[in-house]
Amino acid sequence: MSIFLYISIALLPSVIWLIFYLREDGHPEPNKTIIKIFLMGMLGAPVVVVLEFLYNFSLGFRGTDGLDSGYFPLFLGIAFIEEYYKYLVVRFGVLKKKEFDEPVDAMEYLIIAALGFAALENIFYIFPLFTESFSSGAQLTILRFLGATFLHTLASGIAGFFLAMNIFAKKPRFYFYFGLICAALFHSFFNYFIIKEAGPLFVVSLILSMFFIVLWMFQILKKLGKVGKIA
Repeated sequence: MSIFLYISIALLPSVIWLIFYLREDGHPEPNKTIIKIFLMGMLGAPVVVVLEFLYNFSLGFRGTDGLDSGYFPLFLGIAFIEEYYKYLVVRFGVLKKKEFDEPVDAMEYLIIAALGFAALENIFYIFPLFTESFSSGAQLTILRFLGATFLHTLASGIAGFFLAMNIFAKKPRFYFYFGLICAALFHSFFNYFIIKEAGPLFVVSLILSMFFIVLWMFQILKKLGKVGKIA
């Protein structure tokens, strides 16, 4: 099979979740802007990996030793780096643009940035397996669709909700940073429990609970209505 096909399959988790979350926006965003934020989320991922490596190194670990040991501050730091990067994509890519004109856009665009980031991750992890065995690559694609990619959307959805409340509901600036920390905590706890091989029932319960919370957050922002462009 062709390289193009393998990459296309590796991109499926992000594409499927993108379609799902775009349906939560009553006023669809321009395709051009969606693609731009998605690509920004994807193309900056290598820089994030370098920053994570440096953070890992600063704590005295080499390779994956810190993750394998279950050292929680490492999980938290890596999660915060990733969540803050997704926010920067939105901040510099669309935050001051006319397209960013309603509360729900904050969640939408952060999730789009997250899906771009996850897309490159998926290519990195899934593509090599396809070159060895199609079934192995397909299995990991499904696992990342239900796990890592899903996780990225939920964590960024949380951060997006608090960003929207900060901007559109006129909450103090620290309100957004509180949301960013909550997103990083959820992100890091999920990864920590995966490494610690927590029971599947617990992991599924955790991610499904957060999924329903994120959907509830969407409903809250929709009720705020269209409020106009940010100054």
